[in-house]
Amino acid sequence: MLYPLSYGRLENSVIYYVIIGEKQIKWVNPNYLYAIFTFIMNPIVYAGHKLLAYEHAYDFYQYIVGGVAYRKKLLSGLLNHKSLTFVDLGCGTASTCSSIPYSYKYIGIDNWQPYLDKAANRFPNFQFMKADLSRSGWSKKFELNEPAIFSAFGLLHHLNDQQALEFMSETRFGMNQESVFFSMDPIITSHSSKISKWFAKNDRGKFLRSEHELQSLFARAGFRSEFILKRNELNIPLDTIEITATKF
Repeated sequence: MLYPLSYGRLENSVIYYVIIGEKQIKWVNPNYLYAIFTFIMNPIVYAGHKLLAYEHAYDFYQYIVGGVAYRKKLLSGLLNHKSLTFVDLGCGTASTCSSIPYSYKYIGIDNWQPYLDKAANRFPNFQFMKADLSRSGWSKKFELNEPAIFSAFGLLHHLNDQQALEFMSETRFGMNQESVFFSMDPIITSHSSKISKWFAKNDRGKFLRSEHELQSLFARAGFRSEFILKRNELNIPLDTIEITATKF
């Protein structure tokens, strides 16, 4: 049983007495520890978001948190699809390209030129282009006559609903009936831990959606979709949702 000190309520007390048998042990209120954590981390997060605009800092962060390893793991499953064309939407610095065989036709699209410059220097055999994926017209910049895999790793939560629908409509336009659209984003569920919620809310993307909201979004955009919730795929406590979609 937990008993707060006499001068405070349970949720506001700094110290608990933890009674285990006949032993009495002092314990710090976890809510208090969480408040200290957020107080320390918030300015660090703000500075970190600024640093991620630099391609080298972005790559370093992705390696540290396990983002590159997670994406490569996802790629290993996606590349079993019969398509030999891979369209990487929001490709960033294309750090996962090392897992894509040169036999594939690869198209990486992003709206940040420094990321694209680094990607093009590292992978000169692949195609990269700059485009704002939240606006119409980008899918008309290339022509695909074969089935393709369209991927959006950590992209949708950067777009509001109107932008997301525009993006998904453009993606759908570029797909044929055999193409696949795969998306992965952070999510908060009723089972997410407090620290997992913190990481999700402090990402650069500010449009987190529930599983139900994502299902509705995909249906409105003309997709049939399957959803899988994942935990512990990264080196940080962050829950994710993986979505595989095809055209109606």
